[in-house]
Amino acid sequence: MPVGDVVYAIDLIEVLKKKHGMKGYKRMVMYIEACESGSIVNGLLPDDVSVYTTTASKPDELSWACYCPGEDDSDDDDQSHQSAPPGSPDYYATCLGDFYSVKKRTNTSHVMQYGDISLNNLFRSLFMGPNYPDHNLSASTQTKPYSSSSGGLVQKVPDGSLEQLEAEKRLRDELLYREEVDRKIGKIAKLLLSEKDVAAGLSSVVLPEREGEPLVDDWECFKSMLRTYEERCGALTHYGRKYSRVMANMCNAGINQDQLTWASTKACS
Repeated sequence: MPVGDVVYAIDLIEVLKKKHGMKGYKRMVMYIEACESGSIVNGLLPDDVSVYTTTASKPDELSWACYCPGEDDSDDDDQSHQSAPPGSPDYYATCLGDFYSVKKRTNTSHVMQYGDISLNNLFRSLFMGPNYPDHNLSASTQTKPYSSSSGGLVQKVPDGSLEQLEAEKRLRDELLYREEVDRKIGKIAKLLLSEKDVAAGLSSVVLPEREGEPLVDDWECFKSMLRTYEERCGALTHYGRKYSRVMANMCNAGINQDQLTWASTKACS
């Protein structure tokens, strides 16, 4: 999972504009893998900074992580290991989500294109180097989709081992944490949004999606909303950040920081 400070979409785009103006790169290709990854560049990335971006999903769509078959005792268990190319390092047999996905392998979300689409005609090797034969990867066609905001990289351990017991405890703690985040965000939404908006689904679009426009109208409001929540309710981890859209919609609806402070205090005290 990503580590470090949160990177906001508007700040990323401003850095790209600055680097382009300073001739810090000639052409750039980005692949963004995240739930609702299209929202990072949709309506924000101009087409005149020589950046071509592919996202794993649309602005309002989950991106689905793909995990090793075998979790349901089916006969598919061996396929994930068979999919690793001959002579590959052992870690190729570890499921890495949809890190290696390309459009033809991504069938549970919509791969999108943004920015300078003319770069789409260039060969990938110009940016990534040649594709040597022993670097080819194949994928199992038997996959089970999960929301990537809920997923994590795991490895099998022996049954009954200390590692398994520790992993089970971490899993219980994580599930309890997620239930608590869901409860807090749900209560805040009920305090600040109308019943109709809450019923629309906290992780979906509360306000109408505007084609080709960014998700956030006021980025300073959005940043202050996240800071206020974390000050009152604790840090949002990878899982909790799926509710960023709710915070953005609150700003777009005219809800201010003082209102969120009040609601967060009631929900998290």
